[in-house]
Amino acid sequence: MPCSSPFRLPIQILVSVFLSASFAAGQGGTSCTLGSNALQVRAEGLTEKVGDIILTCTGGTSGSTSTATLYVSTNVSITNRLDSSGRPVGISISTDVGSGPAANVVNASFASANTLILSGIQYRIPTPSTQNVTIRISNIRVAVAPLAAANTAISVTASVGATGIQLTDPQDLTLAFWSPSLLSSSVVNLISCNVSATPATYDFPGLLAAGISSSSVRVTESSTYGFGAKEAGADTGIRIILSASGYTSANRIFVPDVLVGNTGNVPTSGGAFGTNANAGTYTPGSGQLLLIRINGADSSGVGGVAAIPAPGAQVTFSSLTELQLVNGVATAVYEVFDSNPNLRETLQIPVFATQQSACATGVIPSLSAVIAPVSAVTTASATAPVPRFSAGVLASDCQQIGDCGAIYFPVLTVDTTPIALSAQSLGAVQNAYIPVRNTGQGYLSVSVSVSYQNGSNWLTISPSSGVNNFTIALSADPGPLQPGIYLANVTINAGTYGVVIVPVTLTVGPPGVTIQSIVNAASFQTGPVVPGSFAALFGVNLAGKNVSVTFDGFPSTVLFDSATQINLIIPAMLNPSGHSTGVIATVDGQSSSVFRMVTTPNEPGIFNPGIVNKDGTVNTAANPAKRGDFVQVYLTGFTLPLTGPVSVTIGGSPNLVPLYAGAQPTFPALDQVNVVVPQDLVLTGTSVPLTVCISAGTQVCSNPATLYLQ
Repeated sequence: MPCSSPFRLPIQILVSVFLSASFAAGQGGTSCTLGSNALQVRAEGLTEKVGDIILTCTGGTSGSTSTATLYVSTNVSITNRLDSSGRPVGISISTDVGSGPAANVVNASFASANTLILSGIQYRIPTPSTQNVTIRISNIRVAVAPLAAANTAISVTASVGATGIQLTDPQDLTLAFWSPSLLSSSVVNLISCNVSATPATYDFPGLLAAGISSSSVRVTESSTYGFGAKEAGADTGIRIILSASGYTSANRIFVPDVLVGNTGNVPTSGGAFGTNANAGTYTPGSGQLLLIRINGADSSGVGGVAAIPAPGAQVTFSSLTELQLVNGVATAVYEVFDSNPNLRETLQIPVFATQQSACATGVIPSLSAVIAPVSAVTTASATAPVPRFSAGVLASDCQQIGDCGAIYFPVLTVDTTPIALSAQSLGAVQNAYIPVRNTGQGYLSVSVSVSYQNGSNWLTISPSSGVNNFTIALSADPGPLQPGIYLANVTINAGTYGVVIVPVTLTVGPPGVTIQSIVNAASFQTGPVVPGSFAALFGVNLAGKNVSVTFDGFPSTVLFDSATQINLIIPAMLNPSGHSTGVIATVDGQSSSVFRMVTTPNEPGIFNPGIVNKDGTVNTAANPAKRGDFVQVYLTGFTLPLTGPVSVTIGGSPNLVPLYAGAQPTFPALDQVNVVVPQDLVLTGTSVPLTVCISAGTQVCSNPATLYLQ
């Protein structure tokens, strides 16, 4: 693979010049072939140790000293720790003339961010000079994450130039391949709102015995290299930052001080993922995965000391530590102290939470894990940690474990049957519903979105997110659409627990008999309607010789109709208590789509004009009432007989008790309220607002009507 270094061409020219000069001097013709042993590195790593560069050399004058300078240019930044002079440290070079590797003391420096100069490489040419001499360059660290994020290559490569020796068949070397190193899953359980039992001891056995609720994060190697203890030149072993949020001040949160992985005698588990609860048993020197919690590490997982010393003999752990919530988040940092490089390992981090006081609803926490220490430094540094990793929550490990559909995980269950709706252009909104269920265990967080294949913004969803079991309401609005077939997809996304797509088809026909709204005939306010009251229905193509309107199949009394409006009396036999009613208008045998409304016991609306003076004349600006007289208020929207006390507010005088409230005796669906205008009513103009209220559980008031006074 071609090297991306901007210094490659100048270096190769420089190398050629030196080679020409050295051979012209007749130094015996030492030549070397290039090779490498590529390593698999972590895609999350900002600084990773890659494979060795190996030169196999022959030739030259036996007994003389071969001296060379190497130029190593990689396709990503080199990130070895810098000393006080700005030179990279930790890079080792050895030569083997047949008696075993011998360390070389060399001068390492940077020609650029991704080009090393290694000078002073020496060895004595053996006898015979045809014997192979091996030069090995080890412990180069590079920034892997930017390369992986850019997705521009699949490996770390290097080109090598030299002076003092000849490189035969120079080629780019592959030093490393990468893939995600650690993966993760979690089982999150609801914490009961009931006060937890008090453990006899606040350790692992004590909390288990008391039945304290726990949730767990599982972390798994993608292959056999994700977990690693501290290496030479590194500041720490691989670290894991556990983050727990969603808890409240009523919770106490505990985590183990030590984690034993699946290669231990008994792995650590809170009982999640189909395993038995146990604090964990570990035997040193047996290649078992062991992580110890770090006290005093910062938010990026840097610094601190182990909570307990690494054990020297087999031990069963029991201690827990209480975590403190800071801005709603509690964290713990663990470091790998032992692992098995030949097996793919996995571990569990149980998080126990006690409930200290009762509450109205349970607590659903959120758990995640990231690989650490975390850093954004992508170049060589004197202070950035080694190793260091880019921030990012680990992807799911259920594919590696083979338990993606296990019952201990949440299971997203949705009926994917396509939804087909039909309506008329300019017609009423059509509704459908999608139940979402969690048929597994734990906490299922779901987001909902809409994508359109044609048309736009004609489908509304509610809610746009939910947890565990809920129902998505779909509202398809054909009003602004031309006749045709419209397609959309509703995507129900539960993250690692699945994504479901439900197709929705809305077939829009030409405008026909169409209901667009139904309002209180007095106030013209939209909202719920009252059985037995006057209503006005608005729409399209409503006029005809034979016009009827039904509510859940019950016929209404049609009083007036035109092309855009029908006045009617809602059937009194409807259920008044929040019932969803299907309304259909039929004109000369052609019926509308179903228009849905909600009923309510009371929704008073005052007509305009709707106030009559004491003498029976209509109250107007030219014909005002007098203070101290009574007025008659005509309205609609009461359930009769009345279901609660009625009151009237006139200007600044509230809670006036009417002389009469109830049905108007002559006309069905018409209500009447008689009330005296207070003699002492303060009047600053020629009119005041008048409202009528009824208290039946909750108070419901009419629209304000204008009362003219003198």
